[in-house]
Amino acid sequence: MDRSLRVTLLLALAALLLLVAAVPAMAADEVVVTAEGPDVWFQYGDGAADAIKANLKTFWGVAKRSGTSKAKLIAEARAAKGGLDPAWVDAIRSAAAGADVRFRDLLAFNVARSHMIQTGACTNLVAAGSGTAGDYVIVSKNRDLQGVQVIFFVAPAEGYRYIGMMTAGEVGVSQGINEKGVAIGHNWMPVDEYFEGGLTPFVINEQVLTGCATAEEAVAFISAVDHYEGSTFQVGDGERAAMIEAVPAYFADQGVPTTVARWVDDGAEAHTNHYMYEPYYSMVIAGELGYMWSSSIARQDRADALLDEHGHVMTPALQMAFNRDFEGWGMRNRVIELIRAHPEIPKKVWGYGWSGFSICNMRTVSSSVFVLGAERPDLASAMWASINNPGFSPYTPFHTALLEDITVASAALPDYCDGSAWEAVRAVMKSHVYDYGDLPPLFVPWELSALVEAALLEADARASGDGAALVPRDLELAREAQDIVGGLLP
Repeated sequence: MDRSLRVTLLLALAALLLLVAAVPAMAADEVVVTAEGPDVWFQYGDGAADAIKANLKTFWGVAKRSGTSKAKLIAEARAAKGGLDPAWVDAIRSAAAGADVRFRDLLAFNVARSHMIQTGACTNLVAAGSGTAGDYVIVSKNRDLQGVQVIFFVAPAEGYRYIGMMTAGEVGVSQGINEKGVAIGHNWMPVDEYFEGGLTPFVINEQVLTGCATAEEAVAFISAVDHYEGSTFQVGDGERAAMIEAVPAYFADQGVPTTVARWVDDGAEAHTNHYMYEPYYSMVIAGELGYMWSSSIARQDRADALLDEHGHVMTPALQMAFNRDFEGWGMRNRVIELIRAHPEIPKKVWGYGWSGFSICNMRTVSSSVFVLGAERPDLASAMWASINNPGFSPYTPFHTALLEDITVASAALPDYCDGSAWEAVRAVMKSHVYDYGDLPPLFVPWELSALVEAALLEADARASGDGAALVPRDLELAREAQDIVGGLLP
């Protein structure tokens, strides 16, 4: 099937949801590892042990191919440990014990992985008010990286329960949703990591999920803490959403604000991996902060074009179609075209690298669409998650009603918790039986049916104050999604 025809078909199918887009849903992130009680990270390590070991093996392989020794990475991590957040170090130690791996290895993985395997190219979007076709807020994230991804359900000793997703072995949360209906994720940003203290974005995400009941509280928290590295956070609840650009804490001593927040109360906006807000944008253009990454500019242009094409009005199904968009997949020859399209960017501040010019690309390892409602977010909000690349995996819902008893989903869906659901999708990708774009036409009708059914169940939950019917249906749909993936290969 011609690529342009496939994209047209996906968007047309997604648009059908406008007929039923009236009821909110909220997003979690991928359902996999469960953790409960005070020793959350030990249980995380225990539940995802095989996936953690697989990711460590990949990490050491990349280090060896780059000419960096394992001993050097371990020594650097140990040297940096004294300046790291002690709670983060303790969590890494606990996760290592749970996974039965050496603490020094997992410490090096967490400290050095971002610059040893830096292929992050996430594309995020938020929509609120007139930016959605119903009474809900959308927060969405495509995660582009490497490594097995896992989902975990958490009931901390103190704080709110949440569903989170993470690269197995890293401590914190890449993206997730809590029982109050607050969703968060972040993008990597191209600025040096100064390793001078502060919290990693993964730890910030986790602390927002356990400690914040509204998007406003989340923005205030993100703005108040010291940041370990550059990042852009996207956060939302049932009322509004925001993007927050951040730079490392080092810049505070230079008189530069370490965060800039942009509220999206009425509209839809995308954000990739370059600074767009002042004063950071002008600093980049002047060569004083990071660089303008060609992959990021290309994906931002594509996301803005898609938003323009659809009048900046989003639905959950349309967001899923956006997240599967592969215009510009692997097209290295677009760099010159891209530079010519942006004469405002000086040549000296362009940065290049791998050719991930499409919103969904060969490095996309997970995708989530959080649909956040203001009414009964503890029951009827849901995270629609695609385990691994959404071009090869259907979206399935995980409602916040699942958080009333976190043991239910983890017991029913162990493959989401130990990384094997993610591995099953990778097996389909590695088989090369299907080209990118072949499978979404199979997934989308199933997803649309699930979205319609979920809307009815969500309405009942809001009216009755009882989300019990959502839980078994979520579990059934998650198993159906894995059956679909399992049936793709002989």
